Amino acid sequence: MNDPNKTTPCLYASVREKSPLTHALRQRDGKSQHWEAHLIWRLKGSRAFTLIELLVVIAIIAVLMAVLMPALRAARELATGSVCLNNQKSLTAAYVMYADDNDGR
Repeated sequence: MNDPNKTTPCLYASVREKSPLTHALRQRDGKSQHWEAHLIWRLKGSRAFTLIELLVVIAIIAVLMAVLMPALRAARELATGSVCLNNQKSLTAAYVMYADDNDGR
């Protein structure tokens, strides 16, 4: 069964020890400690976005907006035409009702 006093090993310890890059860095000079700490930090879940990733997302959004703007402009012109046609229909109905009420004058 599960022993509550038993400590669980670090989740990243096995990844850290099996990584060929970490093993190669351990065999290098004194700088390996810095790189190993950096790798451990990255493995432990740094969830921050890099500047390049943010710029790529902004560029994708800009391209999508450039594609959508002409379509939105066409939809706006179509809506304006529909409003204009409805206004003409209302005015025509008003003219016909006025003519009926005033014997065609």
